[in-house]
Amino acid sequence: MKEILELHPNIKVYNDNYIVANYNLKNYKKITDIYNAYIDYFPDTEDRFLYYFAFSFYSEKDFLNSCNIIRTR
Repeated sequence: MKEILELHPNIKVYNDNYIVANYNLKNYKKITDIYNAYIDYFPDTEDRFLYYFAFSFYSEKDFLNSCNIIRTR
């Protein structure tokens, strides 16, 4: 799935599926790695994806980014 995102980074459904799949597999680092690109492409992010990002940052012990995501909404 990562290769698909590299070819088509601006297609939301591909990004969303990548996030959900990695969340279910507990691959939180893969989710945090795409955070900045995702927010740049899709600034009106749904709350559930903000949760996935915040939880992933928290799981990776990046508490500052996790809290910032929650605070900005």
